[in-house]
Amino acid sequence: MKRKPLVITLSVVGALALIGIVGNALGLGGGADAEAAPTAQPTTIATGPTTKTSAPPAAEEEPEPTRCLAVAESAKAAISEGLQGGITLDSWAAVRSEDREAVWFVSAKGSGGFLQDGDVLTFATGYDPTIEGGALGLTVSADGFAQQATTWPYGPDSALGVSFVEDGGPESRECAAEGF
Repeated sequence: MKRKPLVITLSVVGALALIGIVGNALGLGGGADAEAAPTAQPTTIATGPTTKTSAPPAAEEEPEPTRCLAVAESAKAAISEGLQGGITLDSWAAVRSEDREAVWFVSAKGSGGFLQDGDVLTFATGYDPTIEGGALGLTVSADGFAQQATTWPYGPDSALGVSFVEDGGPESRECAAEGF
């Protein structure tokens, strides 16, 4: 009879061990000594059409610094002295040539005379037209509009020997046309 208690004891211990193993496997925990049961992780199920997301927009590029400079009133008056009757200029802009250190291109929108509103005239000068009261240097017409609308000598035929197509000419025209 001594065997029966041992068998019953072993059967009870085995049953408890089996219950602990099954309980841990089912995530029911097993007391203080049992490992923490894993938690369920959310599952995402796609139920509709998927959409592609684009990359975040690239940072906007910094605009290039403008080469457009304001023309001093004294330079406007000096250049306007060569205008033929009935022609007026506004929306002035100056750009220093990067090809020639001592050449500035000055453009302005013209009106009156043979000009249509918005026509831009371009001049070249050997002085800095952005300095109020600056010294008057040689001023020439750098394009066909300026040549026809003023008494200034034509740039390519002058001592400056400049042409509208040189660096600074087209840029100053664009500045004036945009209403700098």
